Amino acid sequence: MSSVPPVFSLVRNLPEESHNCSNFELCVAAAKVIGRENVFGYQRIGQLWRIYPENAQARLNILAQELAIQGKHLAVESQNPYIISEHLEMRNIEEEQSDEVHPSIESQASDTSLDQEEESHSDSEAQPDKNKELNKGKSKAKNKKKRKLPNQKQMTRRIIIQIPKRAKSAKEMKRKTQPKPIGEDG
Repeated sequence: MSSVPPVFSLVRNLPEESHNCSNFELCVAAAKVIGRENVFGYQRIGQLWRIYPENAQARLNILAQELAIQGKHLAVESQNPYIISEHLEMRNIEEEQSDEVHPSIESQASDTSLDQEEESHSDSEAQPDKNKELNKGKSKAKNKKKRKLPNQKQMTRRIIIQIPKRAKSAKEMKRKTQPKPIGEDG
């Protein structure tokens, strides 16, 4: 199989009476534009024609010109018009979490436990070093637990919105690829 990508054409671009054109008519129309030896193959899937040119130069030639089928002109496109090719990404969207404890409630609960701990420290100040060492060990463990709890629960979620992009027609490609002659107004 050829490594050159195919060119595409929509059947709906033809007038109603020409929708039932055969594969042979399409192949003959492509052969008139790029030459019989440069047509590798053709295929119709649903309402989309695929024409497989033999080489890159033949592909450029067929994109620059229109195919004439049953006296009507059919535009050729460089990309499959049914494939989505642009992505819009939205980031840092907060997500509500209703099944978990709200962060402000968690912080209030940890504040009350700290208040209770401070009260127990003030009662135990009368006893010397033994109680201080025990309380230091307990407060370190509680501090570790507090560090594990986030202050804010914000999740980042990646959402991709896909927007179909219309492929360029042969006329648009021809306008962009052919240089404008010098001295010509327009």
